[in-house]
Amino acid sequence: MLSTALVLVITLAIIFVAQKVQRYRSLQAFGGHWSAGWSRLWLLRAGMSGEMNKRFTEITNKHGESVHEPR
Repeated sequence: MLSTALVLVITLAIIFVAQKVQRYRSLQAFGGHWSAGWSRLWLLRAGMSGEMNKRFTEITNKHGESVHEPR
């Protein structure tokens, strides 16, 4: 029989993966880079480029005001 701790870890892993899949699927409509739904590395890259304001302005102009940071 599985221990309570193992069941808890498996449950949390399933929830984590389900949230990632849900975020990925919701971002598919915007047609952005595939990695944006799985990690925030694209945000780090945009910030380090020195042109973050230009990139977000382009995204907002292309997709409208509904583009925002997912919670």
